[in-house]
Amino acid sequence: MSTLSVTPLARRQRRRREDSDNGDGEDGDASRLSRRVTPLSQTPIDSKRIRLQSTEDSDEQEKVQNGVVNMDEDNGEEGANEDDNDSTPVPTQATSVSLGGNQGKLGIRDGPSQIKHKTGAIVRIKLTDFVTYTSAEFFPGPQLNMVIGPNGTGKSTLVCAICLGLGWGPQHLGRAKDFGEFVKHGCREATIEIELAGQPRFRRNPVVCRKIKREGNKTTFTLNGKPSNRNQILKLAQSFSIQVDNLCQFLPQDKVSEFAALSPVELLHSTQRAAAGPEMIEWHENLKKLRSEQKKVQSDIKGHKDLLANLENRQELQRADVERMKQREEIKRRIELLEFARPVSRYKEHHQTFKNAKKQKDDLEQELRELKAEVAPAMRAVNAKQDYCLQLDQFVKFRRQQVNGLDEKASKFGKTLEQYEDKLKDLDGQIEAEKKSGIASRQEESKVRQAINRIKREMEQKPTDFDVNPYNEKIFELRKEIRDLEIKRRNIEESKRPVFEALKEKQNSIKRSEEQLRSLDSKAGQQEAKLKSTSFDTFRAYEWVLKNADKFEHEVFGPPMMTCSMKDPKYANAVESLFSRTDFLTFTTQSRNDFRVLQKSLNGGMKLHDVSIKTCSASLQQFQPPTSQDELRKLGFDGWASEYLSGPEPVLAMLCSENRLHQTPISLRDISNQQYSKIQNGPISSWVAGKQSYQVIRRREYGPGAVSTRTRPIRPAHIWTDQPADPSAKQELQMRIAECTADIKSIQEKVENDRTELASLKDMYNDKTRDKVALEQEKATKQSALINYNALPVKLGQQESKLKDVEERFSGIRNRVLDIRNKQNEISIRKAGAAQQYVDSVDEIRKLHEELVYIELRNIEALSDFETLKGRNSTVRDLLTTKGEQVKGAMQRLKEVTEAGKKLTAEAEAVVRASRNQPDLSELLRTLGNHTLDQLEADIDSERARLELTHEGNAGIVKEFEERERQIQKLRDQLDESKTSLDDYAHAINEIRGKWEPKLDALVQKISDAFSDSFARIGCAGQVTVDKVEDLPGPNGEPGISEFDQWSIQIQVKFREHENLSILDSHRQSGGERAVSTIFYLMALQSLSASPFRVVDEINQGMDPRNERMVHERMVDIACAAAPDTENEDNKDKVGSGGGSQYFLITPKLLSGLVYKPGMKVLCIVSGEHMPPDYNMADFGHAIQKMKELTVSTSSHDKGKGRAQPIEDGDVRPRSSVRA
Repeated sequence: MSTLSVTPLARRQRRRREDSDNGDGEDGDASRLSRRVTPLSQTPIDSKRIRLQSTEDSDEQEKVQNGVVNMDEDNGEEGANEDDNDSTPVPTQATSVSLGGNQGKLGIRDGPSQIKHKTGAIVRIKLTDFVTYTSAEFFPGPQLNMVIGPNGTGKSTLVCAICLGLGWGPQHLGRAKDFGEFVKHGCREATIEIELAGQPRFRRNPVVCRKIKREGNKTTFTLNGKPSNRNQILKLAQSFSIQVDNLCQFLPQDKVSEFAALSPVELLHSTQRAAAGPEMIEWHENLKKLRSEQKKVQSDIKGHKDLLANLENRQELQRADVERMKQREEIKRRIELLEFARPVSRYKEHHQTFKNAKKQKDDLEQELRELKAEVAPAMRAVNAKQDYCLQLDQFVKFRRQQVNGLDEKASKFGKTLEQYEDKLKDLDGQIEAEKKSGIASRQEESKVRQAINRIKREMEQKPTDFDVNPYNEKIFELRKEIRDLEIKRRNIEESKRPVFEALKEKQNSIKRSEEQLRSLDSKAGQQEAKLKSTSFDTFRAYEWVLKNADKFEHEVFGPPMMTCSMKDPKYANAVESLFSRTDFLTFTTQSRNDFRVLQKSLNGGMKLHDVSIKTCSASLQQFQPPTSQDELRKLGFDGWASEYLSGPEPVLAMLCSENRLHQTPISLRDISNQQYSKIQNGPISSWVAGKQSYQVIRRREYGPGAVSTRTRPIRPAHIWTDQPADPSAKQELQMRIAECTADIKSIQEKVENDRTELASLKDMYNDKTRDKVALEQEKATKQSALINYNALPVKLGQQESKLKDVEERFSGIRNRVLDIRNKQNEISIRKAGAAQQYVDSVDEIRKLHEELVYIELRNIEALSDFETLKGRNSTVRDLLTTKGEQVKGAMQRLKEVTEAGKKLTAEAEAVVRASRNQPDLSELLRTLGNHTLDQLEADIDSERARLELTHEGNAGIVKEFEERERQIQKLRDQLDESKTSLDDYAHAINEIRGKWEPKLDALVQKISDAFSDSFARIGCAGQVTVDKVEDLPGPNGEPGISEFDQWSIQIQVKFREHENLSILDSHRQSGGERAVSTIFYLMALQSLSASPFRVVDEINQGMDPRNERMVHERMVDIACAAAPDTENEDNKDKVGSGGGSQYFLITPKLLSGLVYKPGMKVLCIVSGEHMPPDYNMADFGHAIQKMKELTVSTSSHDKGKGRAQPIEDGDVRPRSSVRA
């Protein structure tokens, strides 16, 4: 790994202090100030750049800056903080020297520059463990900064640091895709710290710091030392008009070709972003949007006009048919109205019918009344007898009700008797229960007395004395002996557990060793042994994956060392030379979820570090060779590397993606020079031939000739080989099996001894236990006898109390039986009263029943007399009945006519109500005043005949005609609205264009002037114009409208006198000419740029020395020119009012004798394997002093432009602007 060297300043500082001692007092005092050394740099503090300061309060400035970027959003690419890398960094060193000249003289300026940094310019860049830098700090100047150094030293790394440090992503660099790839190899995190020039009124400059962690590609931001996020940093950068994503302002090395590929339309957009204010871009976007809407409205108007003309033509063609259909509709309407008016005529006819029915009913009722008057005397006797029969019938019903009431009353008395009988039975049952309880009490009393006598006898027999202490002592001793035996047994058991575990471990070890011994004879076993010796972490991870395959969505494949094999062993050396150690050990997953599960289990759970995991979702068919097999054979190759390797398709696809096996051919023989030339100019960039591996490196940005080839010898294969197993490994396994067998024998002997001792302890334990149980039983027997004797007085008292209770309970039974007897007597008396009431009720029922029979006989006689009288007057009755039926029939007919009249009345009223809302119906009803129903039907038939004579035609033509008429009116309204909207769009476009176009023309004219001036200085010509795409004029001569989305920047150049100006593209101009045009265009934007700094990386590659010298001189003139005075009224034009900005030019080479001007700074990056570890040994200050001496000695002979001139005593001295 190469290191970078920083110019030591110790000698220059000593000389400066010596010069200061000979100067005035103030300089002497300044030189005697204490020079403290920072922990990260050996450069004294007073030699560093003085930061911009102001008298304003720093807290106020910080508050304003934080207010500018205050946002609540966060970004998904920011990660959590992790521990810092514990490795000690190797210092990476760089230096920059500010060189200035006055009228061709070379001067080295001392102290801070009089030109201040523009707001938003980069004041300082500090890098730690970033790409090639371990620790470096840059102090760029406010104007032109030349970053020079050999390829690979880290020039473009500075560009990457600016892009990433200000919040943009790696996609703007065209290099690595992940943030973690920018961390220096072997380190865990990188730090980028960028200090921007703040507003002059603030005391402190804003400092942005970004930390990038390799693991997880996580990044964190801080602003002025406080935590921040990516959105806030981007907002801060945008407030300074920093546009890293604009190729006109930020052109990294790998984006040069992309800038050349910008279309003219895209170039116009990028130019406005770089050199115009934000309102210009907003106006342009508004114009494009308004024009798009205007075109849409114009298209709508044209479509509406065409549709309107078509509809009007169709309307005129159908008008005659519609008139005829309308006449037919009128006839149909009259028929409909006549039919609808039928209920009115029906109601008039029905009203006369109602009058006739009512008159007939009244006549019949009068005749019935006259007939009743004539037969009244003959009917009186019959009516009198009929009334008598009815009275008797009512009396019979009354007597029958009385009999039924008395019957119910007697039944109630009978039920009462039954209830009394049931109560007496219940009381008898209670008496029997009490008697049984008394017998039980007597028996219990006898038992209690016997128990009292037994207790008294036992109290007379006193037991022998009993001492419990001897028994307790003997039992305690036995328990202690048993406990000791148990402890001994437990100790032996516990000592057996590790012995058994050791025995099991030894047996498992023998089993594993035997399996390994057998596996050494198999291919898979040999590969596992290789994997284990290569990476034990990967071997453990492989075993875990085999056991936990069910945890993944798809199959997870082990390392290629285990899953792949060679199809032809003779190609093993060539194929293995394409892989690194990590490639052999990489696990392959087929989804991101499986990747996260495997990574979490291996890195987080098992704490494995030497493990590599990659995800490959592409199929193997996607990786196709760049040439055919026939062409490959002609080039002298046997085949592609992917053809000689077998294994799972996802693993092979992963290897093709990472190592390009499908694009790397292999040959066992060396290739000829002719074949080598063909390969070098073809699509193949790497191959293996014979014993060498070749890789072609093409730098297309440097031209077609920038091609180099790297070769390296291939080593013998050691992974996919068929070598026999190592005999030493087998011998080691066999020795391990013998050792484990001997250990197992000794362990088994110890186990047998422990088993014998345990059996002896068990016998002793059982004997002691039996003695203890017998002694406890004897103690319990004697102790129980003594306790029982002492409890006898208490038992005696209990039994005597129980005897007293039994006697009291027996006395209570006697009293309860007497009470029950008294209740039985009371119920018997009530029963006798109820029986007497029942007898009285039965006697009364008998009397009423006799009266009922007598009255029923009288009723039968009266009915017989009534029937006799009724037979004598039957003729009169029939006459009255007939007349009554006639009256009923007339009334029924009148009722029916009335009901029908109500219905007809409702229908006629409905017609009248409908006529109030229908004028034609109302007019028709007035004409039908004297029409009968027959006349109405005749009118309907007449109209139907007229309808049949009228041609029917299309039934929907009228509806279609009316619908079309409405559509025509709607289209006319829409056309009026669209014309109004079109006028509004035209007015808005003209208003915005009136503000935007003049400013755009002025901006492009300024760019064109600067661009043309630059070309004129190198003897060429060029101009920049705006291509304004306009529509064709209208048919009436109205001007066409511009297509603002197609406006573009046209760059026209001429590099030869006989040529005309031609548009710059990749077909007409060479690569060097395009590079010159590109840099001149960017320089033309320099004085107009609103951005505080501009970056161009290796734009001079591909130029010839003449063009490069002229371009450099022009760049120095523009970049080091004074910024326009924005306070002057003449410079307040908003178009391109950004002024001169900071410029970074990165290049690996510079010509000699170039022009230098004040404000120009050269950052020299020097690195290589021959750089001293201590950068103080490389004294660049001393080298500059030597250069000054040589300049003085040769000044009289130097006459060429840009040659070094003598340095006077008053010239400024060199100053370091970078520390590491």
